Amino acid sequence: MAYGHPTHISAVGDYVVKTGQGRLDRVCINTKGTGPNFLTLLDGVDVSGPTLAVIDCANASDSAIVYDLQVARGVFARYTGGFPGDLTIVTD
Repeated sequence: MAYGHPTHISAVGDYVVKTGQGRLDRVCINTKGTGPNFLTLLDGVDVSGPTLAVIDCANASDSAIVYDLQVARGVFARYTGGFPGDLTIVTD
């Protein structure tokens, strides 16, 4: 059983999570941030790729969100907001 490749995020910013074809498996919200906190996931290695998901990390009802989406160019994450939480993005 493959467990994927985790990427830990605990600060606002832009992150290249994965390059090349593969899969966005899931996002785990380990600790919720306070105030507005949004994680935008895109298919690619920068903000020019198509949007896969936008997650309100401060108000999400689930701590693990399963996507199981195929990506063509990679996974790029943009985390914005006030006081960030603690996230893990899992890809294959």
